[in-house]
Amino acid sequence: PILGTVNLAALGSDAASRVVTLDGVDVTAKVSANTLTVTGEGSHTVVVTDTDLAGNATSTPLTFTLDTVAPTATTVVLKTDSGSSTSDSVTNVGTVNLGAQAADVVSRKVVLDGVDVTAKVSANALAVTGDGSHTVVVTDTDLAGNARSTSYGFTLDTTAPAATTVALKTDSGSSASDKTTNVGTVNLAALGSDAASRVVTLDGVDVTAKVSANTLAVTGEGSHTVVVTDADTAGNVTNTQIGRAHV
Repeated sequence: PILGTVNLAALGSDAASRVVTLDGVDVTAKVSANTLTVTGEGSHTVVVTDTDLAGNATSTPLTFTLDTVAPTATTVVLKTDSGSSTSDSVTNVGTVNLGAQAADVVSRKVVLDGVDVTAKVSANALAVTGDGSHTVVVTDTDLAGNARSTSYGFTLDTTAPAATTVALKTDSGSSASDKTTNVGTVNLAALGSDAASRVVTLDGVDVTAKVSANTLAVTGEGSHTVVVTDADTAGNVTNTQIGRAHV
């Protein structure tokens, strides 16, 4: 039990006296309203000896284990905390890893956003779907009924940032849409509110540091390709490019 209270039946009409021992020690004086409070973890034995007027005695033993200590807290973590930070609990991978049940645990309950999903746990992992904030609570219970709950909150984001725009500042010449120009300036839309970082490459070379005021100056005659990669906090990426721009 987790509560060290032992109930004793009332003294029978044929009994004149009662002695109660706990682990071999007389604790009769500690019995109140036919209950005895036991403290101390571990195995205990209570013996109740009732005696009648003639001296006949009957002893009734009870052996039990007192356990008031909750199980060790388990671990609940994202399998992959993706994106710009590995510790911000924002991810695009909806798998939550649970620590294995401790040796003293006999049952486990797993709740996701208030709903029991214990049956959906497989190999100590829980697959979570649906973008947004989620909370997983794992409750481990031991044989005595002591319970320990571990809670973990995280944000699942599997949606890539909105595509940006990449365009020539001036598509000069006879056509305003043939991507042939004599002005080597490429305009990039500002970083969207759902994006956390941007990488810009020109012909396969990272030129992010050369972007100024959302424009990139391109030199060198011939065909060029600019690729803009926007990534959000969870690590989702969107690539936008302008290709075959002849300068």
